[in-house]
Amino acid sequence: MSVNVINDATLAAIGSSIETLYEKARDGVEDNLAGKVYNERKTNKSMVAIRSLDGFGLMREFKSERQPGIVGEAITVATPVKWERTIDVKREDIEDDDYGYITDLANSVGVASKRTPIAEIAKALMKGFTTQLSDGNYFFSAAHGNLQSGALNASNLQAALDKIAAQTDANGGALAFQGKVLVVGPSNTSAAKSLIETETISGTTNIYYKALDLVISPFITDNSWYVVDNAEGVMPLLLVMRVAPDKIVARDETNSDRAFDKDIYSWGTRGRFCAAYHNYKLIVGSTGS
Repeated sequence: MSVNVINDATLAAIGSSIETLYEKARDGVEDNLAGKVYNERKTNKSMVAIRSLDGFGLMREFKSERQPGIVGEAITVATPVKWERTIDVKREDIEDDDYGYITDLANSVGVASKRTPIAEIAKALMKGFTTQLSDGNYFFSAAHGNLQSGALNASNLQAALDKIAAQTDANGGALAFQGKVLVVGPSNTSAAKSLIETETISGTTNIYYKALDLVISPFITDNSWYVVDNAEGVMPLLLVMRVAPDKIVARDETNSDRAFDKDIYSWGTRGRFCAAYHNYKLIVGSTGS
């Protein structure tokens, strides 16, 4: 059997197939935390100061002059982190027409490129009970009025809803926030569905039936749960995106060092992003214990 010719056209065809599979895999990944827990903020900086803003509440009476809202101190500093996934194809596999495995690899890399930012948001949620902001308090804390204790049940859910509703602006005025979304991991799926998707509980009308949107994230790997107001145009968390991992880059030149020294051609994706805390008043969290 003749050896397959490896030239720029051969490698370009393989790269085109990888790119198509990669993009299709990305498109197939559901992100159920976007618009529920976080917004994406693009940046061209290596570090981003996330600042508080007294922009909620009601209008002020216009008296002698306007009173602009004040941008507060930075609550945290976000530093986008570098991420990568790479596909290697051996020269002999191309020669032997034995590189069908790139389908699985391209799919895997495409899925990973979409899921990794989502997983980072979920990790930030879980770490919010032990991560300090610039005010010296944890993101979820009694000082912020957004820390709930206990397992997910009716009484604790109501307490969490009450805490969001009790948030005030800088002048002590009611913000009128309301819990709209219940976010849980797999371990709390049954409890959440019993609360949100059951019309009656023990023969009594369930007042929480369809009262909140239920979001189940596989990346929340502990017993924590969260109540969020996602209707204010601002989210509790941000995905700070410096470079989106939405492209495949090739190192497939027939005379590249890697091809010459190792008989390997590579295609890969990279990104720079991180999860960051934004507005703690829009979320209440419990560790589940």
